[in-house]
Amino acid sequence: FFMLSQFSYHPESQKYSFGNNEIMQLTDDTNMKIADEKTEQKQDSSVTLLAGKTAAKQMGRLLVEVIPWADVYINDKKINTTPLSDYIKLAPGRYNIKLIHPDYPVYTKRIFVGNENIENVIVNFKELTGYLNCNIYPWGEIYINDEYKSQTPLREPIKLLPGSYKLTIKNPQHGSITETIAIKSKNIFEFKYNFENKNF
Repeated sequence: FFMLSQFSYHPESQKYSFGNNEIMQLTDDTNMKIADEKTEQKQDSSVTLLAGKTAAKQMGRLLVEVIPWADVYINDKKINTTPLSDYIKLAPGRYNIKLIHPDYPVYTKRIFVGNENIENVIVNFKELTGYLNCNIYPWGEIYINDEYKSQTPLREPIKLLPGSYKLTIKNPQHGSITETIAIKSKNIFEFKYNFENKNF
């Protein structure tokens, strides 16, 4: 707390005098400098605000819906697990989407997200998936696209997404057989082979 005991103004020099004989002088240069600083700060704030608004407008949105559920990966990075409470905001560009559920084959899709657009990825694993059932005599190891899947007899059909696959059945005593198969949604592909008779 302080008090100014004496105060006087000298208009000819724009000076303000205080009781302790200290003088503060305001010149035209000082006034211009203060005005310039305020204008510069205002311009900087406007640019920052404009940049923020522009960046916000450029963000696209991704809607992901999966039945029953899935872990959502974008460019091999886990983002969340469905069901999601909101859109996923992404900068414009191309992305690799991967949906993983332990009981179904991995779903992958390449998408493009545009400015202020909404890209939808809606997958129903139950409706999309096809099945492969193998009846092999005496038995066989099952490979899909050179990846080991299971061994006969199967407890349940192998779940696969629709498409063409390289199916290989191997038996240490009888060798192997390779065929190309086509899987369709909600259909069961039956594959039978007898290694002893070499018959399908």
